[in-house]
Amino acid sequence: GDDDVDVFAQTTSDPSEKLTFPEELTTEGHTLGSVVSEACGLADVYPVSKYPEAKIDSYLFTPCGYSANGVVPSTGESGSAHYFTVHVTPEPQCSYASFETNVPARQTGRETHDIVVQVVNIFKPGRFSVTVFEAKTDEDGYGRARVKKDKNMDNIAGYRRVDRIVHDLEGYELVFRYFERLDWKGGAPRLGEYML
Repeated sequence: GDDDVDVFAQTTSDPSEKLTFPEELTTEGHTLGSVVSEACGLADVYPVSKYPEAKIDSYLFTPCGYSANGVVPSTGESGSAHYFTVHVTPEPQCSYASFETNVPARQTGRETHDIVVQVVNIFKPGRFSVTVFEAKTDEDGYGRARVKKDKNMDNIAGYRRVDRIVHDLEGYELVFRYFERLDWKGGAPRLGEYML
């Protein structure tokens, strides 16, 4: 309706042009969210220097929490857009951070592994999981390029892969991996693990 606002359309390269934002988008939370996106490096995952049309809408919550949603237009002729989203809930007893994207590797020129490493280096978690949907590359789903990429995903510097679970689906696989930092000492062992 008339009350809808496209936050990504509210931009200009002309510094003299006054932007009109609704009051709820001019809050301190949005301002601080933008500062956090830049300062922690999330704005560099899909940088505007490489993706000039990319947009991030982020918010820093009071007393704690952070959320960001980004749109990265496709570089192809389809005119479609891809997304990434980040949510962080820092709590003394348990903190949570998530990063999700559907920006294809062919568009970024980087492998999924590189994006995961960049995000892990931002958050520096004690443990984390990664779920990737991978298209099969040949009849048996084990093409040479895929196997090499798969091995890269198992090696995240400073972490050991604890679990790797593959769900074989029609045309693609869902691959779940769980990692723990090499020096991580938190929590009781999970089923199938042992304490050193």
